[in-house]
Amino acid sequence: MIKKVVLIIVLMAGWQVSFAKVKLPSVLSNNMVLQQLSNAKLWGESVPDSDLEIFTSWDSKTYQVHVDSAGNWKLDIKTPKAGGPYKLSFKDRDGKVELNRVYTGEVWLCSGQSNMAMPMVGKKNQPILNSESIIKNASNPQLHLFNVEQNHDSTPLNDVSGSWKLTTPENVANFSAVAYQFGNMLQEELDVPVGIIVSSWGGTPIRVWMSKEALTEFPEYTKSSDGADFRQPSVLYNAMLAPLTPYSIAGFLWYQGENDRNTSSIYERALPAMVHQWREDWDDKNLPFYYVQIAPWLYKNDKGKEFAPLMREAQLNASKKIKNVGMVVTADIGSNKTIHPPDKTTVARRLSSLALNSTYCKKSYKYSGPEFKSYKTKNDEVIIRFKNNRGLHLINKEVQNFEVAGKDKNFYPASARIENRKLILSSAQVKNPVAARYGFKNYFEGNLFNGQDLPASSFRTDDWKINE
Repeated sequence: MIKKVVLIIVLMAGWQVSFAKVKLPSVLSNNMVLQQLSNAKLWGESVPDSDLEIFTSWDSKTYQVHVDSAGNWKLDIKTPKAGGPYKLSFKDRDGKVELNRVYTGEVWLCSGQSNMAMPMVGKKNQPILNSESIIKNASNPQLHLFNVEQNHDSTPLNDVSGSWKLTTPENVANFSAVAYQFGNMLQEELDVPVGIIVSSWGGTPIRVWMSKEALTEFPEYTKSSDGADFRQPSVLYNAMLAPLTPYSIAGFLWYQGENDRNTSSIYERALPAMVHQWREDWDDKNLPFYYVQIAPWLYKNDKGKEFAPLMREAQLNASKKIKNVGMVVTADIGSNKTIHPPDKTTVARRLSSLALNSTYCKKSYKYSGPEFKSYKTKNDEVIIRFKNNRGLHLINKEVQNFEVAGKDKNFYPASARIENRKLILSSAQVKNPVAARYGFKNYFEGNLFNGQDLPASSFRTDDWKINE
């Protein structure tokens, strides 16, 4: 009897009870940050062949968009300068969905493999430097975090799993250590809401983050597979990036490369192709793309072969083939104990300095160390010039990172000194040297810096074949 009465009441008050058909993707939800001063895209599902009303509180405007026969809709809206919280409402003929905590500010998408995925809390035998203190003091109401749950698929999906979270110790502990600290540093300097989206998966090669179309020029990638489902071509792009492509962002961060180190010559072409594809997907050919050069490590399973320096070289060369790009060097913070360097703070600081300098025009922030420019030989010495050479200096001069070789292509340790912002190398074992190398090993401890205490990448003056 009671159930019947309740049913009658509900039916009689039907005009007050509504079950909205509007469905929004997970990234469009409470606590989200929309890119400020942009034509931000809103999209979702509703009643097919109907009209949908969208209200934005920052300008008190109501927009009307038609839902197509498949039940899909999309709308571009102009966002104001950084601020909030604002409200968004979506009303169709069956009801209304409201978002009450919407902000506008700067949004960055962070992707890659395990060094991007590594959480602030670390993992077993994989500590993060100062993690306990950083987590304990995590409290920034202007920094919002979205972590894409791991998923893979053979075809592009329409949505990802995840939600926008506030900066609290609990949420930060399990969020990317690099991405969180980058976002926090950026927010503190810009003093606007910042949204950080992380879409990453450890142990993954670049091919899984590229679309099927982008891989048409790389048959080596489409034919290769190690059997793992999540390492198949395009599967992470399909499930963890493609659904996000309508979402307006300020730029990309990328930390990946270890899994491609033995195919670095292909990677040097693939990285620019991936960047081009991503920018097309986000409909902005100038979106900043900033990435981390892989850090030194031993790679004992490489059986004495030096694949890692070739990957670092490929990453450095790729940076010269991409517009609006930047790479930060980690030659000084590698670890001989783990492929995951504990010092994620320095990585985040260099990335944030890169973004602040290049995207936000705060030129006092420096991010680039000495970069090999040219060389010549004179009196049994190799004289090397660099870009960004002001304050060029060496630390720990006993470290044998420098080598020179003669025409026989046999390299020997070289002594090094700095004169007039030039690096001078020589070896008693090599008369008439013709080539020089710095840190061209899987693992080395970087000791060449400029006046901003930023490290040089490993480099070489030759193009001789290695690992044969």
